[in-house]
Amino acid sequence: MHAQSIHTDAHHAELFCSPAERTLTLRRSSPLLLVSAVACALAALAAQPAQAADDTQQSPFLSADRATPGTLPEIIATDRQKTDSGFTVETASVGPLGSRKLQDLPYSVNVIDSSIIRNQHAANLYELLKYMPSTQMEARGGMEIGRPQSRGMEGDVVSNNRMDDLNISGTTAYPMEMLERVEVINGLSGALYGPANPAGSFNFTQKRPTDTPLRELTFGYRNRSAFKVHADLGDRIGPSGAIGYRVSLMKEKGTGYVKHSDLDRQLGAIALDFHLTPATVVELNGSRYDYDKYGYPTSFDYETDNQLPGAPSARKVGFGQPYSGVELRTTTGSVRVKHQFSEDWKLEAGYGRQIADRYMRTVDHSLLDSAGNYSSAIRSTMPGRFTVNSNLLRLNGKLTAAGIRHDVFVSTTGYDWKIYSTTRGQRYQLGNASLSSPALYPEPAGVSSRVGSRYYGSNYRVQSFSVGDTLTFGPQWSAMLVASRANFKTNSYNRSGTRTSGHDENGFSGAASISYKPQENLTTYLGWADTLQDGGVAGQDTANEGQTLDPIRSKQYELGARYQLAGMSLSATLFDLKRPFAFAGTDNVYRVQGLQHNRGLELYAQGDVGDDWSLLGGVTFLNARLKDSPNASTSGKRMVGVPKVQASLLAEYRMPQVSGLTLGGSLRYVGRRQINTQNTASSKGYYTLDLSARYETRLMGKQTTWRLGINNVTDQKYWASFFPGSVNGRVAAGSAFLGDPREFIASVTMAF
Repeated sequence: MHAQSIHTDAHHAELFCSPAERTLTLRRSSPLLLVSAVACALAALAAQPAQAADDTQQSPFLSADRATPGTLPEIIATDRQKTDSGFTVETASVGPLGSRKLQDLPYSVNVIDSSIIRNQHAANLYELLKYMPSTQMEARGGMEIGRPQSRGMEGDVVSNNRMDDLNISGTTAYPMEMLERVEVINGLSGALYGPANPAGSFNFTQKRPTDTPLRELTFGYRNRSAFKVHADLGDRIGPSGAIGYRVSLMKEKGTGYVKHSDLDRQLGAIALDFHLTPATVVELNGSRYDYDKYGYPTSFDYETDNQLPGAPSARKVGFGQPYSGVELRTTTGSVRVKHQFSEDWKLEAGYGRQIADRYMRTVDHSLLDSAGNYSSAIRSTMPGRFTVNSNLLRLNGKLTAAGIRHDVFVSTTGYDWKIYSTTRGQRYQLGNASLSSPALYPEPAGVSSRVGSRYYGSNYRVQSFSVGDTLTFGPQWSAMLVASRANFKTNSYNRSGTRTSGHDENGFSGAASISYKPQENLTTYLGWADTLQDGGVAGQDTANEGQTLDPIRSKQYELGARYQLAGMSLSATLFDLKRPFAFAGTDNVYRVQGLQHNRGLELYAQGDVGDDWSLLGGVTFLNARLKDSPNASTSGKRMVGVPKVQASLLAEYRMPQVSGLTLGGSLRYVGRRQINTQNTASSKGYYTLDLSARYETRLMGKQTTWRLGINNVTDQKYWASFFPGSVNGRVAAGSAFLGDPREFIASVTMAF
């Protein structure tokens, strides 16, 4: 979508909504009351005697490959019906392609499942991205609030992010406690999902109902004194187990790693399955997430001609103020209907709605020189709001013609994204300090009030229609062809409600690949992809103000190989990715000029080595440059915030000498990054080391898991992310965010 509109709204609200839309308020009332009542009722019903196994009504979804002719496939439990051990992942959900074996996909795909989320104490997306060597987080309100991206390409707010394949806002904090897995397709996949930036596709899969009773209670501790309790409940109820439920309730509150800080997280989430017939199921999801974070470090703005000083410890008091922070109120809802006509044909329809409010009392630090002196100010505004309505409808089938197997799909997907912008509000100057000696300031009078106003600023509507076919010619050769047509509609409004600009455009995208298996456990592929995205509208003060540009087209070539060795998956991918830029040059005319060209190599491994070791990690070598910029000082230069080398390794060792004990460690390295478009200043590389231990035993007859983690063991000080003032060749200031200091995390989970 529009890069300029995204930057304009960077400090405004971004989040999502429920099936029954209600007006959101930002008061600190608990969002869990309704969900808690439902959970109690479901738990009471679940206490009834279980139905006999042969009376269970079964669904054909999730396990269609296990079906035999004339029979329905059995329901496969979607969550922890096994021990939290091992990293092996065999399948991934890839939009309209459905669930496919990783070994057969002509894409670079990374999957993080629930066992890693739990065992690594991951609370937000940023804490998972560090295990994927091609992903980064471009922070906004903090490292957990920003745009995820892969291969060094800036992501879009909505088009690159999905929950259960329905579009959501990416620039918000999501609780990992409600997710079953996170799947990332690196690079360009717009032909599958619709128009998008070539920054990868991030899909969050929510927890689904379980087939056997699940009653888990987790108590956790983090940082200085932040305590958490999380209840995870699931089962099947009703006649023949036709209704399944999953409830997650979580509360975390206390002081974070900074003295005088406050962290308050609340989650209420429920998932329901209604198996209307053996072939038809209705899935409902609803959640509310309240996220308050005060007193933590915020961004440091810097000028392009200043060398960024070395990073101080984020633990220092004064980089954030006790009265400055962010309040997020996110409500989500979705409904999905799945129908299996036969073993080979199925239909799926879904609708999601999201409302996201965000209130920020933001401390802005402006670096004055390379010595680390800075000035601080705080501003206050009314909450901003995003709403996202998303839809999908797709038909998948299998057939054989002339000895060739065809896996076909017909799909339409889209979203309606409304932005309610805020006026600037009030700004208060606090004073001057330095990175070596930050300062606390008294709260200015009136800063805590919500000032300014909110107005309907813009609307983006995108709907795409796609068809695709995977042709299998035999045991060795296959090909995939995808074509997509998309419609873009954009409208912008001023504060008085007057429409100021808009456009309605159409365009085509495509993707093709060919795969060859020299042996059963080795797949090689060559792929091409072509994806559209909105070209944008010339903004105010440009010579062609209001002019709508044609959609811009990104292209990618990819050569990959994936090797399956016992329980370990090994992959190598070469890629070449190009994305045009539109901006106003020296003549002040807004038009396409300049090109981001990213080339690189990804090496990735995930799985289990024998019975005792599990490994996940890899390395990415990336050359990301701006080409053909009319600005001589930026043309040919490396992109801001993108390292040449990024590597990660997560390992676990199950000690045979001590039954139930697992030791783990994670090492991450990020190389040197440029901090301005002219490449006259850079930030040195850094590494972090995390350690963990897990012990599974029985306590009072209940299965109990003890977990201990230490993040950033060596207490490295580093700049974790750069938010460039420009990514398209203009010379502009940027913002930097500090990485987290050493943290201690502990938890205990009991199954009842």
